[in-house]
Amino acid sequence: LLDGTLTPAQALAAPLVSDRPDGLFSTVVVGEDLACLGLCYSNHESIDAAIRQRVGAYWSRKRGLWIKGLTSGATQKLLRIDLDCDRDCLRFVVRQGGVGFCHMEQESCFGDDLGSIGALARTLEDRRENAPAGSYTKRLFDDAGLLKSKLLEECEELLAAKDRGEVAWETADVLYFAMTACVRHGVSLAEVQRNLARKALRVRRRPGNAKPPGWKPGDPSPDPPL
Repeated sequence: LLDGTLTPAQALAAPLVSDRPDGLFSTVVVGEDLACLGLCYSNHESIDAAIRQRVGAYWSRKRGLWIKGLTSGATQKLLRIDLDCDRDCLRFVVRQGGVGFCHMEQESCFGDDLGSIGALARTLEDRRENAPAGSYTKRLFDDAGLLKSKLLEECEELLAAKDRGEVAWETADVLYFAMTACVRHGVSLAEVQRNLARKALRVRRRPGNAKPPGWKPGDPSPDPPL
């Protein structure tokens, strides 16, 4: 890479192996939240196109090089490529556009992922732009005071929950209002996940002491500096 002998695509593909007669590499395609969108195939040419153009580029066994979304408009921005432990499979992490990855105009080829946080986030993002009349979510977007009150209320109910079913139910409510707050500020689920990853990589951590009554953003932290 440093002397230009290898392109980025050649360097990434160098350790790859395939036991298929056609030499293709199975490629799992996932969204920003790492939920699976579908299965494709790649070869050296498609990997090179994907990296150079920063798009979802794959190898169709019928059509050859295939740039996702050129005809459908459901384009993909390539965020990164991962190799699996055996170096015989790829994972493309993409930002999916349009109606979704599947030709049946849904997010995933495996059907709607109802109940997932990713599906919740997508619904909230749609409500922000296309809320139907009387939408409670739209009301929360427009009324910061109501959203704050409901989020605090649901957190209190979660802390007061006693049995497993009640805890799960109240946690779902907290997630709904927390994700509504995120979407209201234009924050995606992927951004939240990146911050979780950053926190997990911290070598030193603060004690995590509770903030005193009356504490507000901008006040000194109760934890000693690292």
